Amino acid sequence: PPGSGKSFLAMDLAFNMASRQASWFGIPIKFAGVTYVALEGQSGLKRRILAWQKHNRVELSETVQVWGDELRLDDPSDLETLAE
Repeated sequence: PPGSGKSFLAMDLAFNMASRQASWFGIPIKFAGVTYVALEGQSGLKRRILAWQKHNRVELSETVQVWGDELRLDDPSDLETLAE
């Protein structure tokens, strides 16, 4: 349901992967560069990222790209821009 923390969990998993953590809630994970596509909640996104970094004592760098612009999955030009 809305407000249940789905976006927070997705962000936490993605950022843990991008910051080279070995596990997430005890589940082994592998390093991966991340493009986080934020299609909702963009107004507080920067604050959430800064809070995540502070809480985890990790600075996310070039391993994380954040897409906060509008995105239409049915628009080939939007998908091409995202892929770039």
